[in-house]
Amino acid sequence: MAPPAIRKQQGPDMIVSFLKLAIPPSKTHTVVATVRGGRTRISAGSRSELLQKFAQNIFVQEGRYRPVSVNIAPDRTLAPDCVRYDWTVEDRGVPGYPGSIFILDMHGFVCLHPDFLPDGVIDISYSQRRLQEEPPLSLEAEGEPFVKSLLFNRLPGRSSP
Repeated sequence: MAPPAIRKQQGPDMIVSFLKLAIPPSKTHTVVATVRGGRTRISAGSRSELLQKFAQNIFVQEGRYRPVSVNIAPDRTLAPDCVRYDWTVEDRGVPGYPGSIFILDMHGFVCLHPDFLPDGVIDISYSQRRLQEEPPLSLEAEGEPFVKSLLFNRLPGRSSP
């Protein structure tokens, strides 16, 4: 594998992506790790409902994605207010590949930071996208330590639980 390339996007949401390409490079198989944070536009009655709804709406795009399997469950590994999600979807809209079906496997956590805005979420994930006929890579050895490495630190002067 090549060393990861880092891409940052700033704006209302902060996104940092780490792209790791296979050697030899493949245009049809990509591996990406992403950390993004910002305010959600989803309304919910409780913090738990907010996290569940956010994780359920990750792949809402009419026509492009078709869920194959979805698992969303509370998980306190990173912080008290987190859910873990594991998605497998068919991606039928990859630019440059009309009519091709790609498989996208995404694994991650959506959390509310203890000191963050009430409607702010942090999403940390790793994923791979490949042509349907290509075998998947075994990413757990690299992906799981990455998503579990996120540490929530107190902001100076804050004493929230």
